[in-house]
Amino acid sequence: MNNIETVVMARVRRIHSLRRFMHPTMMKVYSGFLLFGTLGSMVSIANVLANMPSVTSPAQVVSFTLNAVVHTEMFVQFVVVGIGVVCALLIRDILQNLKQKSVFTHA
Repeated sequence: MNNIETVVMARVRRIHSLRRFMHPTMMKVYSGFLLFGTLGSMVSIANVLANMPSVTSPAQVVSFTLNAVVHTEMFVQFVVVGIGVVCALLIRDILQNLKQKSVFTHA
């Protein structure tokens, strides 16, 4: 390959990598990691899990979670809501992707 081909191919690889990195679904994943990191820095996740009731009683888990969120700082509440929104958007993206690539649909 000559020098021009090398430069062009390097640019093509760079653009391809940037497009994958900046994909809307990946941006949601990055924001989810950021929100989970923020939550982990503000709340002791280990203590929350230690105090949580057994998962065999879902009603108690839901009650515990709601009480924990309601009785915490406002910023933590915003982070929890943000995590919920990001998770909902990611689930929507995943379902749309599965729907588009379903093996049961005919072209």
